[in-house]
Amino acid sequence: MPKLKIPEQGTFVGNFNSNKNTATLNGLIKTIRYDKMVFHDLLIDESTENDYLGVNISLSKVNITDSLFIKNINITNFLKRDSLNFNIKLSDKNAVNQLDLYGLVEFGRDTTAKLKLLPSDIIIEQQKWRLAEQVRIRILENARTQIEGFVLSNGLQKISIDGFISPKPEDKLKILFDQFKLSSLDQLTKSSGIKLGGTLNGEATLNAITSNIGFESDLRADSILLNKTVIGNLKLTADLDNANKLALINLNLLNKGLETINLSGKYHLQNEDNQLDFHVKMNQTEAIILDPLVNDLVSNLGGQISADLDVTGSLDKPQINGNLSLQKTALTINYLKTPYVIEDNLTVKNSIIYIENLQLKDTKKGVGIVNGTVDLNNLSNPNIQVTIDARNLMALNTAFRDNRLYYGTAFASGKFSFAGPTDNMKIDIKARTEDGTVFNIPLNSSSTASTYDFITYVSKDSSKNVKKERSFNGVTLNFDLTIDERTLVKITTDYGQLEGSGTASNLMLNINSSGDFEMRGDYLISNGKFEFTAQNFISKNFQVNQGGTIRWTGDPSNAEINLKAIYEVRTDINDLYRAAGLSNPQGGSQQKLVQAELLLTKSLTHPDIDFNFNFPNDPAIKDELAAYLNDATNRNQQALSLIVRRKFATGTGQNLTKEVGSTAQDAISEFAFNKLNNFISQSNIKNLDLNIRSFNDASASLRLFKNRLVLNGSLYNNQVGNDLFNQNANVFSSNFNNFTKDFEAQYLITKDGKLTAKYSYRALNSTTLNTINDQLGLQYVNGLGLVYQQDFDSFSEFLKNIFTKRRRRNAQPLPPITTPAIKTTSALD
Repeated sequence: MPKLKIPEQGTFVGNFNSNKNTATLNGLIKTIRYDKMVFHDLLIDESTENDYLGVNISLSKVNITDSLFIKNINITNFLKRDSLNFNIKLSDKNAVNQLDLYGLVEFGRDTTAKLKLLPSDIIIEQQKWRLAEQVRIRILENARTQIEGFVLSNGLQKISIDGFISPKPEDKLKILFDQFKLSSLDQLTKSSGIKLGGTLNGEATLNAITSNIGFESDLRADSILLNKTVIGNLKLTADLDNANKLALINLNLLNKGLETINLSGKYHLQNEDNQLDFHVKMNQTEAIILDPLVNDLVSNLGGQISADLDVTGSLDKPQINGNLSLQKTALTINYLKTPYVIEDNLTVKNSIIYIENLQLKDTKKGVGIVNGTVDLNNLSNPNIQVTIDARNLMALNTAFRDNRLYYGTAFASGKFSFAGPTDNMKIDIKARTEDGTVFNIPLNSSSTASTYDFITYVSKDSSKNVKKERSFNGVTLNFDLTIDERTLVKITTDYGQLEGSGTASNLMLNINSSGDFEMRGDYLISNGKFEFTAQNFISKNFQVNQGGTIRWTGDPSNAEINLKAIYEVRTDINDLYRAAGLSNPQGGSQQKLVQAELLLTKSLTHPDIDFNFNFPNDPAIKDELAAYLNDATNRNQQALSLIVRRKFATGTGQNLTKEVGSTAQDAISEFAFNKLNNFISQSNIKNLDLNIRSFNDASASLRLFKNRLVLNGSLYNNQVGNDLFNQNANVFSSNFNNFTKDFEAQYLITKDGKLTAKYSYRALNSTTLNTINDQLGLQYVNGLGLVYQQDFDSFSEFLKNIFTKRRRRNAQPLPPITTPAIKTTSALD
C-alpha cells in the first residue's frame, strides 16, 4: 500500500495466556497518513476471553481534507458468538456536530449478514437528530444491500431512505425529504461563504447505484434564503436517461409570484467537450444568487439582475453567450472594501463580459466610468481587465481587520485599473484626493484597532504585533496620490499623534503580493495639532506650525520629520525668572501667555526632540531670559514642567511631595479635557471647534460660509493658578468678571485668502502700559485692519512682481483696430 505511511514508530504490547484462554493487545501510533487523510493518536485496546472479543479504538483527530476534520473518535466493539455490538462516538459533547451511534450485526450461516442501527443521537449544527426506530440493513447475495426503516428526524424534519443499493436497474433507492431545513447544510456550505435558509420537500429516486446509476427527482424548496436574502421558491425536476447518457433538467425559481429564473436543458454525460446545453432566463433575480461565483472578488451583493443566456461547453470551461442587465446592483470590492452601485446593460460573448462606459456610483454620490472585460472562461479564477475614470469616487474603505499593513477611507478623482486573475490581481490607482479623505498612519507598535478609522501602517516589530494572516495574498496595490489641504492626515507614533492637513504630490503607497509595504514622497504640513502622550496617561495637545515636512523613502517607519508644534498655557512667569536667578522687571504675580515650541527632526519614529519658548504678548521676556534659555538642559526641564504641570519650575527645591501631587492633578485634568475635546471633534458638529484646556482656560472657533468667515474666542482667568482642586479657581465658581475675554473675527475677502479683513477685541498686555493697567484694572483694545499676503521665494521676485504690476497699470491701452468693410459684388448682379 504505497499511499499508507507511518512517519513515527508505533508501540504495541501483547499478552497471551493459554491456560486461561485470554489475550490482550495494547498499542499507540502517533500519526498515520493514507493519501490525503491523516489519522492522529490511534490507540487500540483489545482483550479476549473464551468466546468473547472486545476492541476499543480511539483517535484524537482525523483530517479528511485540509479544511474538513473529525475530532475525538471512539469506537467500541463487543463480539460474542455470531453477534457484534458496536458504538461509534464522534467529537465531544460541546461540539457543534456530534454522533453517538449504536448498532448490532448478526452473522448468518450463509454469506448474508443483518445490520441493525439501534436508537441513536446525531447532532448537526447544534440540532439534535434522532434515529428512533431500528434500521434494518441486510447484506444480500449478488452485491445487493437492502435498507428498511431508516428515518432520521428533528421535530417536524424527516429524512427517509428505503430500497436497494445494487447494480440492477430494477433495484431502486428512494430518498424522501419532509420539512428539511436547508440551514442544516451550513456545515457543508460555509466554507464557500454560503448560508442557506428555507425548507426542502420532495423525493429523489436512484437505481443501479453501483453500476450505471440513474435518477429522477421532484424536489421543492420553499422560502429560500441565501446569505439572509429571500430569493424565492425553487422547483427542480430531473430525469437521468442512463441508456442515452443524458440528463434532462428543469429548474424554476419564483419570488413573490414572479418567475425570476427559468433554467432548462440537457447534460450530456459522455460528451466531455460539450456537456452543457442550457438556456437560462433571469428576470429581476436577486443578485446574491451569483455570490458563490464571484465571492473571491466582490461581496455584499444586492439589487437585481436580468439575463438571457445560452450555456454550452463543459463544466470546466463553460461557454456563455447572451445579455445581462444590472438593476441597482450593489457590490463591494473585496480588496478595497468600497461599496458601489451599478445600473447598466452588458454583453457576454464566449464567456467574456464586455463593459463599455458603465456608470459606477459609490454611497457618497461619487461616480466612475468603467470600461474593460471580465473573462469567465475560468469561473473559479476570473480574469479582470478593467479601467475606471473616477470623479470624487470612494477609492478605499478598509478597516484594521481587513489589512494590517494599511487601511483607510479615501475619495479620489483619477484613474483606477484592475488587471489580472483574481488570485494575482494588480490594482493601480493614480488620483488626487478629494474632500472627506482622512488618513491614519500609526507607526506605534502597540496601537489598537479601535483607535483608528482610516489608512494605517502597523509596525513591523513582530514582538509587539499579533500575527494575522495576510488579507492581500496574491494582490498588488499601487497608489500614486496627490493630496491637498482638504485631506486630514493622522500619524501615530509611540510618543504621540500628529493630526493635520497639508499637501503632497506623487505620494506613492505600494504593497506587493507578499505583503511588503513601501511609501515614497514628501508630505508638507499646513496646520493641525500634535497630541503628546506618555504611558497612555499624560495627554497634551500642541498646535502645529505651517511648514513642517515628512519624507518617506521606502520603509514607512524610516521616514524623516521636520516639525514645529506649539503648546500654549497661561502661567505665572515669576517662577521662570527665579529659576534663572533674575527678578521680574514688571513685578508682581501675573499670568502670561507662554508658547512651548516642540521641535521634532530626523527619524519619524525616533526623532531628535528639542524645545523653545515664545511669549507672543510680551516678546521682551524672551530677550531678558535669553542666557538662561540658551542652555538645552534648562529649556528641556522647563518645557517638561510647563507641559506636565502647566507652570514653570523654580529650581529652588520645593517640597517634592507637593510637586508630584500638583503634577498628578494637572496631568489628570488635562488628560480628561483632551479626551472631551476629542469626543467633541468627532461629533457631527463640523463647523465648531471647542478646546477646554483647564477649568480656567477655554476657547472656541466657529467657521461659516464655507470657512470664509472664522470667529475665534477664548476665556481665561488672569487672577488664579492652575490648581484643579482650588474651588475659587474654576469657571464654575468664579465671578465671570474675573475672566479675560479674547475675540477675533477673520473674513477672507478673496477666496484664495490673500486679502483678509480682521477684527479683534483683546486684553491690553503691553509692558509699557503695565503701570496704567495696575491702576485702572484690566483694559481691552479693539483692532481692525486689512491684511494682504503675497508669497515669493526671493527678494528679487518680490520686486519683480511689484514693478511688473506697476508697468501694467501705466501701460496705455492700444487704440482699437478698425478693419474697412469689403464690398463684394455677386456675379449675377
